[in-house]
Amino acid sequence: TKLKIPKLIPKSKNPKTLAGDPTNRKPDRVSCSRICSSSRPRSASAQGVPDPSSDVRDPRAAPARDLTFKLCFHVCLYFGRGDFGRLGHGNSSDLFTPLPIKALHGIRIKQIACGDSHCLAVTMDGEVQSWGRNQNGQLGLGDTEDSLVPQKIRAFEGMRIKMVAAGAEHTAAVTEDGDLYGWGWGRYGNLGLGDRNDRLVPERVTSASGEKMSMVACGWRHTIAVSYSGALYTYGWSKYGQLGHGDLEDHLVPHKLEALSNSVISQISGGWRHTMALTSDGKLYGWGWNKFGQVGVGDNLDQCSPLQVWFPDDQACFLSYNDPLQDFN
Repeated sequence: TKLKIPKLIPKSKNPKTLAGDPTNRKPDRVSCSRICSSSRPRSASAQGVPDPSSDVRDPRAAPARDLTFKLCFHVCLYFGRGDFGRLGHGNSSDLFTPLPIKALHGIRIKQIACGDSHCLAVTMDGEVQSWGRNQNGQLGLGDTEDSLVPQKIRAFEGMRIKMVAAGAEHTAAVTEDGDLYGWGWGRYGNLGLGDRNDRLVPERVTSASGEKMSMVACGWRHTIAVSYSGALYTYGWSKYGQLGHGDLEDHLVPHKLEALSNSVISQISGGWRHTMALTSDGKLYGWGWNKFGQVGVGDNLDQCSPLQVWFPDDQACFLSYNDPLQDFN
């Protein structure tokens, strides 16, 4: 069986959007490479993972630095470089073929995120497991000890996590109730907690104008979040303009991106030093570090404010999943 490849759809064929929560809209994934995470949950799902309430076979593979994970039938498979225990197999050995993580046997996984050397998984029950490198507390376990196997983040007891996102050495999460959390390395304000301190356990971000969040993504040292109203917020490192506020100033708390205030954001992605956002009407925007043209605006100049990415024949950036995805078996 083969995997259906998403393709661009002309504007005249744009799928209709659903009313209410912008995260239920059809525009789908855009992803930045290197240390990154992307977010556009469908219902209770995230980062391109299918709605866990369905039983659709939707295998997705995604790279982190020197490792790859695959989520298939809600089972987590890892392979690649294994130092710091980032593969979750109880040792630091490299793996050349995919293997399921024994510590997660019997646990159904709905979403995964990878940072530089740490990984996280959200279970169908809304719990979070983390493993790998932990020198700045990015695992959220209350210490700085690396973990060779997945461990449950107990700070989330009594809460249901909707999704997680991983930066280089920091982590963010959104609960089913729309609360935003950050932990790990906080030197550039990328935790959104108003200072530059690290956090060893998840701490709630309370400075986003009281808005509830529907999704979150992380770049290397910056974080992006979208509210239920479709407003976009950024915070953290901004040396290359990756926060999009028209300057190069770091922000220690979430700041609303006014340049896109008239748009409803349906999906976000954080790259190493740049950011991408997709609107509900199929417009793609990019900003930040652009040395290699990764922002997609026709040059290699850094951009400190969002610019629209134009596609041939005025196509809109929609990805179609009308045809069922099939596994590789």
